[in-house]
Amino acid sequence: NVAQATNISESRLVTTNAAESGIENAMIRLIRDPSYAGETLLIDNATIITTVTGSTTKTIITHATQGSYTHTIEVTVEYLNNLLTVTSWHPLY
Repeated sequence: NVAQATNISESRLVTTNAAESGIENAMIRLIRDPSYAGETLLIDNATIITTVTGSTTKTIITHATQGSYTHTIEVTVEYLNNLLTVTSWHPLY
């Protein structure tokens, strides 16, 4: 049914956007505080769990969940001389 397909597409879009928002939030937080290690956020009814590991090369992983839908993104950044450079950005399946 069309309504159900629309709800599924919307839920997937919400979790994708939430995961990307979590990554963007983490990058801003890292610029402000290089020791930032992650947090849990609630955006658009999606729960976003962000973890940050590493020292100069940092790996940021966000896992967004809304209902039964999830989306996970992994980003690698270099943080050197107060510059944050994204070296990779990809979803995890």
